[in-house]
Amino acid sequence: MIAVCYLPTNEFQWGKIMPESECGASERTAHDDKKREKTIATCIVVAVVLVAALIIGLVLHFGRIDAFTWELYEQVERGMTYGEVCDVLDFEGELADFDYITGAATFAWNRGDRWIFVTFVSGKASMKAQINMEHTEGYGER
Repeated sequence: MIAVCYLPTNEFQWGKIMPESECGASERTAHDDKKREKTIATCIVVAVVLVAALIIGLVLHFGRIDAFTWELYEQVERGMTYGEVCDVLDFEGELADFDYITGAATFAWNRGDRWIFVTFVSGKASMKAQINMEHTEGYGER
């Protein structure tokens, strides 16, 4: 079957006689190309957002490795509640140990290779310990 198709071009045309199967093919191709371009652009935007989120997460994580200092460790005092210790250390600790007999709970906080452990008895800090803190003043003195 033969059809008269009006194709959008830069030149004015009254119509073009062509097989019906070809009628509108260039319009569909142009539409498909635009749809493909939109899909590619969307994928690129999503990829950029994901990479940015990953970079921000890594910067936040590794940027805080040195946040644990001896001075910060010294701010944790006996008698503090878990919430107060979290405020000093700027995030919640992970339960490292729980003694069912005494009810003592030990929580651990870490940044990189530095650790702070605080044991709570009856909801109050009763003991603290650290690993890899860089303070050596007073050690070995008698």
